[in-house]
Amino acid sequence: MSAPTLARTVPGATNPTPALPTASVNDVVTRFTPSHRPGPARPGLATVSVSVPLDHADLVAALFYWLDGTDGDPDIVADLDRADMVRLYVVETAVNVGLGRLEELRAETTGLTPADGYRWELRELARDRVTAVFGPAVTA
Repeated sequence: MSAPTLARTVPGATNPTPALPTASVNDVVTRFTPSHRPGPARPGLATVSVSVPLDHADLVAALFYWLDGTDGDPDIVADLDRADMVRLYVVETAVNVGLGRLEELRAETTGLTPADGYRWELRELARDRVTAVFGPAVTA
Protein backbone atom coordinates (compact mmCIF):
# COMPACT_ATOMS: atom_id res chain seq x y z
CA MET A 1 0.00 0.00 0.00
CA SER A 2 1.52 3.29 -1.00
CA ALA A 3 0.48 6.60 0.48
CA PRO A 4 -1.55 8.96 -1.68
CA THR A 5 0.10 12.07 -3.06
CA LEU A 6 -1.31 15.52 -3.67
CA ALA A 7 -2.01 16.40 -7.29
CA ARG A 8 -0.50 19.21 -9.32
CA THR A 9 -2.01 21.25 -12.14
CA VAL A 10 -1.02 20.51 -15.72
CA PRO A 11 1.83 22.87 -16.70
CA GLY A 12 1.29 25.00 -19.80
CA ALA A 13 -2.47 24.43 -19.99
CA THR A 14 -4.40 27.38 -21.43
CA ASN A 15 -6.91 27.11 -18.64
CA PRO A 16 -5.26 25.53 -15.62
CA THR A 17 -6.71 22.06 -15.45
CA PRO A 18 -6.46 19.79 -12.44
CA ALA A 19 -4.25 16.83 -13.22
CA LEU A 20 -6.41 14.68 -10.97
CA PRO A 21 -10.05 14.59 -9.85
CA THR A 22 -11.08 16.65 -6.88
CA ALA A 23 -13.26 15.99 -3.89
CA SER A 24 -14.47 18.35 -1.22
CA VAL A 25 -14.13 17.55 2.47
CA ASN A 26 -15.98 20.09 4.62
CA ASP A 27 -15.82 22.53 1.68
CA VAL A 28 -12.04 22.17 1.32
CA VAL A 29 -11.03 20.90 -2.12
CA THR A 30 -8.77 17.85 -2.13
CA ARG A 31 -7.25 16.36 -5.28
CA PHE A 32 -6.79 12.59 -5.35
CA THR A 33 -5.78 9.74 -7.64
CA PRO A 34 -8.58 7.32 -8.42
CA SER A 35 -7.65 3.64 -8.41
CA HIS A 36 -6.96 2.28 -11.86
CA ARG A 37 -8.81 -0.87 -12.77
CA PRO A 38 -8.06 -2.98 -15.82
CA GLY A 39 -10.58 -2.26 -18.52
CA PRO A 40 -11.11 -1.67 -22.20
CA ALA A 41 -8.38 -0.04 -24.26
CA ARG A 42 -10.65 2.98 -24.76
CA PRO A 43 -12.13 3.57 -21.32
CA GLY A 44 -15.12 5.81 -20.86
CA LEU A 45 -15.29 8.65 -18.41
CA ALA A 46 -17.73 8.81 -15.54
CA THR A 47 -18.09 12.03 -13.60
CA VAL A 48 -19.67 11.35 -10.24
CA SER A 49 -20.80 13.82 -7.63
CA VAL A 50 -22.03 12.36 -4.38
CA SER A 51 -22.24 13.55 -0.79
CA VAL A 52 -21.22 10.94 1.75
CA PRO A 53 -21.88 11.97 5.34
CA LEU A 54 -19.03 10.76 7.54
CA ASP A 55 -19.06 11.06 11.29
CA HIS A 56 -16.10 11.15 13.65
CA ALA A 57 -15.87 7.34 13.87
CA ASP A 58 -15.90 7.05 10.04
CA LEU A 59 -13.09 9.60 9.75
CA VAL A 60 -11.05 7.77 12.41
CA ALA A 61 -11.57 4.49 10.56
CA ALA A 62 -10.43 6.11 7.29
CA LEU A 63 -7.13 7.23 8.82
CA PHE A 64 -6.73 3.97 10.73
CA TYR A 65 -6.80 2.10 7.39
CA TRP A 66 -3.56 3.78 6.37
CA LEU A 67 -1.88 3.55 9.77
CA ASP A 68 -2.72 -0.08 10.42
CA GLY A 69 -2.10 -1.22 6.84
CA THR A 70 1.42 0.22 6.90
CA ASP A 71 2.19 -0.68 10.52
CA GLY A 72 2.42 2.99 11.47
CA ASP A 73 4.77 4.00 8.64
CA PRO A 74 6.61 7.12 9.88
CA ASP A 75 5.99 8.92 6.56
CA ILE A 76 2.24 8.43 6.91
CA VAL A 77 2.34 9.46 10.57
CA ALA A 78 4.20 12.62 9.49
CA ASP A 79 1.64 13.21 6.72
CA LEU A 80 -1.10 13.31 9.34
CA ASP A 81 0.43 16.46 10.80
CA ARG A 82 -0.92 18.26 7.72
CA ALA A 83 -4.65 18.94 7.48
CA ASP A 84 -4.57 18.70 3.67
CA MET A 85 -3.09 15.20 3.91
CA VAL A 86 -5.65 14.13 6.52
CA ARG A 87 -8.40 15.15 4.09
CA LEU A 88 -6.61 13.35 1.26
CA TYR A 89 -6.39 10.10 3.24
CA VAL A 90 -10.11 10.35 4.03
CA VAL A 91 -10.95 10.81 0.33
CA GLU A 92 -8.59 8.02 -0.73
CA THR A 93 -10.24 5.64 1.73
CA ALA A 94 -13.80 6.55 0.80
CA VAL A 95 -13.25 6.57 -2.98
CA ASN A 96 -10.51 4.03 -3.61
CA VAL A 97 -10.76 1.64 -0.67
CA GLY A 98 -14.54 1.78 -0.58
CA LEU A 99 -17.35 2.59 1.78
CA GLY A 100 -18.00 -1.08 2.50
CA ARG A 101 -14.48 -1.51 3.81
CA LEU A 102 -14.79 1.78 5.68
CA GLU A 103 -17.86 0.39 7.48
CA GLU A 104 -15.90 -2.74 8.45
CA LEU A 105 -13.03 -0.61 9.74
CA ARG A 106 -15.43 1.52 11.74
CA ALA A 107 -16.78 -1.54 13.53
CA GLU A 108 -13.26 -2.84 14.09
CA THR A 109 -11.81 0.43 15.41
CA THR A 110 -14.81 1.15 17.64
CA GLY A 111 -14.19 -2.14 19.43
CA LEU A 112 -10.48 -1.61 20.11
CA THR A 113 -9.37 -1.32 23.74
CA PRO A 114 -5.99 -0.68 25.42
CA ALA A 115 -5.61 -4.47 25.59
CA ASP A 116 -5.22 -4.40 21.79
CA GLY A 117 -1.85 -2.67 22.25
CA TYR A 118 -0.30 -1.11 19.16
CA ARG A 119 -3.51 -1.19 17.09
CA TRP A 120 -5.31 0.73 19.85
CA GLU A 121 -2.46 3.28 19.84
CA LEU A 122 -2.83 3.68 16.07
CA ARG A 123 -6.57 4.20 16.51
CA GLU A 124 -5.91 6.83 19.17
CA LEU A 125 -3.46 8.61 16.85
CA ALA A 126 -6.10 8.60 14.10
CA ARG A 127 -8.69 9.92 16.58
CA ASP A 128 -6.37 12.73 17.70
CA ARG A 129 -5.71 13.81 14.09
CA VAL A 130 -9.41 13.71 13.18
CA THR A 131 -10.22 15.85 16.22
CA ALA A 132 -7.47 18.34 15.32
CA VAL A 133 -8.69 18.72 11.72
CA PHE A 134 -12.47 18.24 12.00
CA GLY A 135 -13.21 18.97 15.64
CA PRO A 136 -14.32 16.71 18.49
CA ALA A 137 -16.88 13.96 18.14
CA VAL A 138 -20.44 15.13 18.65
CA THR A 139 -22.34 13.15 21.26
CA ALA A 140 -26.10 13.07 21.52
